[in-house]
Amino acid sequence: MDFFWIYEIPFWYAFSFVVGSFSLFSVLGIFLLRPLISKWWSGHDNNDQIAFYLSAIGVFYGITLGLLAAGVWQNYEDADEKVTNEASAIAALYRDIRSFPSPYADSLKVSLENYTRYVFTDAWALHRKGITQTDGTRLLTLFEKHLYYFEPKTEREIGLYHEALKQYD
Repeated sequence: MDFFWIYEIPFWYAFSFVVGSFSLFSVLGIFLLRPLISKWWSGHDNNDQIAFYLSAIGVFYGITLGLLAAGVWQNYEDADEKVTNEASAIAALYRDIRSFPSPYADSLKVSLENYTRYVFTDAWALHRKGITQTDGTRLLTLFEKHLYYFEPKTEREIGLYHEALKQYD
């Protein structure tokens, strides 16, 4: 199923829907369980019944809010870690390839800069809309092709090339 339509809903509509759904669930629960609770609490004050309902609803909403907050925070941490790892890898790769000889270094730097610019400007906007098929794979394949065509000649170039391949992987 395609659930990406949910990201297109304006915030206030989504907020109203969620709060309205939980409120409707709570109110219906009160009316449906009222006869059962009244029998159970017969002989007690009505304030005790109201306190029971309010505490049950408070616990339900408190647990729900806590779980939602924990889930949102975990998603944020995961996304932050992935972005940080990719940015570090791109920076290290860029440092490695800028030390290659001139014709190869220039084409590799341009390819890597095009990929990075595309990810920041276009791909993130498409991912936000739920579109995952982007042009980034083509740009990364072009960079890979330039990287694999390089043939190191000196020991220094061999070391840089191996490090660049490791960073690329």
